[in-house]
Amino acid sequence: MGGVDLRLDVHPLPMYLEIVGNRASIRSRDMKRGRISAAVLLLVAYLLVQYAECKNNGTEGHFLVDGIDVEKLSDDEVRDLLDAEDVKFTGQLDIWIGKQSLKERHRIKRVAPIVARVAWMAGRALYRSLSHKVPHITRSGGRMTKQYFKNGGYWSARRDFNRFKPTGVTQFRATNGQKGYTGKILDGKYQLTVRKKSSFGRPTLEIRSNTGGKVVRKVRYE
Repeated sequence: MGGVDLRLDVHPLPMYLEIVGNRASIRSRDMKRGRISAAVLLLVAYLLVQYAECKNNGTEGHFLVDGIDVEKLSDDEVRDLLDAEDVKFTGQLDIWIGKQSLKERHRIKRVAPIVARVAWMAGRALYRSLSHKVPHITRSGGRMTKQYFKNGGYWSARRDFNRFKPTGVTQFRATNGQKGYTGKILDGKYQLTVRKKSSFGRPTLEIRSNTGGKVVRKVRYE
């Protein structure tokens, strides 16, 4: 072709810069990914630390009654709280005994208004009869026991047991000679048990929650 040179004049510098740029871009992306991964790890670690602090500073391992941390209350405040729990409980008991009394009406032709009215106050009247003396409060494990004291023997305890109008009543007798009756009150929310003898050595009427309640009520008959 004569002296004509047909080779393309390709300078190596742009190609080098392009290769270097691509590698730098890849390294930049890798570094960004590394930074994101490190940030995620730091965030997870922070959340774990915060969770542990919440567990330590929160209510885990504390004794809660109706969501109230008893550990932060004085003895007088604990007594006031349990008295308030009793007020709530006796209100529910009024309704329960009233409902059970209504179910028994079909056996009576006519019920005097005063009798019907008393039925809705029977829970309060019954509970007042159990708490003439200052109750004794003890705590064991995850439960708090409020102990009342009342004059009388096993037949008095049986009479009070029946006044609660429990349902599904069954009799029990243990191999150690322990015997009594148990049934449910407040639509199964509480277990009511009367024992001829207990560790106290006297007849006992016990009210225990079936729904995870922390307060156990016991009446000791002397």
